Amino acid sequence: MDLPPVETFEQIAAALSLIFQAVATGQISSVEGAQLGNLLHLQHDVLKHADIESRIQLLEKIFDPELRAAKEEEVHRKVVEA
Repeated sequence: MDLPPVETFEQIAAALSLIFQAVATGQISSVEGAQLGNLLHLQHDVLKHADIESRIQLLEKIFDPELRAAKEEEVHRKVVEA
């Protein structure tokens, strides 16, 4: 069974839909469908945690004056070096 790329939440949902259809039509067994579904669930968790981590980092940069100052200094240094 060929699945589409699963790099976004929407793509994971589309892949799950294809798996359900494949099980319903007998293309794959329910066991195979469950195994594929478990893999997609893991991918979903990875994407979710990466998204949460990036949001936390952004909030820290916005609301933590020391981090914000360090980032501004880093940007300034890159501009001067260029």
